[in-house]
Amino acid sequence: MKSVFKSFNIVNVSKFLFYFSVGITASEISILSDIPIAQVHKFLTAIQRLIYQNEENNIKKIGGINHTVEIDESQVGRRKNNVGRLPGHKIIFGGICRENKEFFMKIVENKSREVLGREIIAHILPGTTIFTDQWTSYMSFFSNLSIFYHNFVNHKLNFVDPIDGTHTQTIESLWSEFKRFKRKYGYSKQRLLNIYITEFKIRKRFKNQNQSSQKLFKYLLNII
Repeated sequence: MKSVFKSFNIVNVSKFLFYFSVGITASEISILSDIPIAQVHKFLTAIQRLIYQNEENNIKKIGGINHTVEIDESQVGRRKNNVGRLPGHKIIFGGICRENKEFFMKIVENKSREVLGREIIAHILPGTTIFTDQWTSYMSFFSNLSIFYHNFVNHKLNFVDPIDGTHTQTIESLWSEFKRFKRKYGYSKQRLLNIYITEFKIRKRFKNQNQSSQKLFKYLLNII
């Protein structure tokens, strides 16, 4: 057990990890485990940071030959009266592979060709077919690049291209799922957005497997 958990009661740590793996909220964990809510939040902060460190040290590119990856960006944060963008907003750039549902999500400073292009190279394997909307940064980036195949859909005209079927609905569904995840757990601190993203990633990864909660529990035991 790593030093961050050494000062905690081992029985309470085990109960917390079990309930965390099941996917219930911090307040529900406190009620079911009889652990004070303040202690649950300490456990939560500790395990989230360990998950983040582990995932950042094991980044894997997605896609590849005969694979299709949809990419898109999403703004995260509250709007005043649902209008405009507040300074607290952050932009997440992400992609998801249609064939195996592997995905990446990354906070970016803006949606420029340089920034998005850098993340595409960092997270997607050469030879991948990439689907996008008609955002100018994508059109410019892919125009002189031969290591990827690029299809796009004009969202001003269609959600699905009527000729070749190109769409970005899979990645758009991922954004919706992430926002529901944040609401479920009450995750609203913008400064912890990277932490929330990595927790979402591992929960979704194990959710797609048999005996998902048991496998997530073992994963947590291996990193603490």
